[in-house]
Amino acid sequence: MLDALIARLANRSPRELLRLSVKTLCHHLRAQRPAARAARRADRAFDRAWGTDTSGMVAVHDLALRAERRRSAVHYAPSTQAMLRDPVTTLGIDPRDYHFIDYGAGKGRMVMLAQQLGFVHATGVELSPHLCEIARRNLATLRERSPALPPAAIFEGDACEYLPAGPRLCVYLYNPFDATVLAGVRARLDQALAAGTERIVVIYTNPEQAQIFHDAPGWRAAPVLPDTACFIAGAA
Repeated sequence: MLDALIARLANRSPRELLRLSVKTLCHHLRAQRPAARAARRADRAFDRAWGTDTSGMVAVHDLALRAERRRSAVHYAPSTQAMLRDPVTTLGIDPRDYHFIDYGAGKGRMVMLAQQLGFVHATGVELSPHLCEIARRNLATLRERSPALPPAAIFEGDACEYLPAGPRLCVYLYNPFDATVLAGVRARLDQALAAGTERIVVIYTNPEQAQIFHDAPGWRAAPVLPDTACFIAGAA
């Protein structure tokens, strides 16, 4: 683990190292807030209630990725339920009108939550074979306990190769990619719009690469919550 950390930091400039240090400190400070601690308790309760495994962090070197893919990968850290519930409520999204896509789905927690919220279909896009295996197992466990939930699936592979489709899409991002990969994902979303998707709503938590959407024609920002950006394309 130490070797992986050293390799990750080796080519960083002093300015980048300072930025990463400040970001890490802010993250840990936010994690100690009462609301953050309550959210973690709720997420542990989710796993206890459904018999799933969505908690805990997984380092990049444990994701079973090829060397060339590890360079753009980030560690797995689960989203809290509030990271999806709150923006959906604030934006007035009716899940019954949308297909849901979680890019960088990890162990599948947001996919399962999307099912429970009533999205037409939920898809998790994940590069790590290790996390895909866990996510599929979690979905199967949830299906056994709640067979009436809407359908869900896990796409294993490069996010830039996934072809999103559906009349209306709700896309969730928990800062899963660097700028290059996110630009490729946005290009695929633009292709979906050109192919007939009428509306796409992007919920982007910890939006480090938000400029990818700000700079794109046809996308408009809709402020939502602290640490979350929202971008909409297509019909109002």
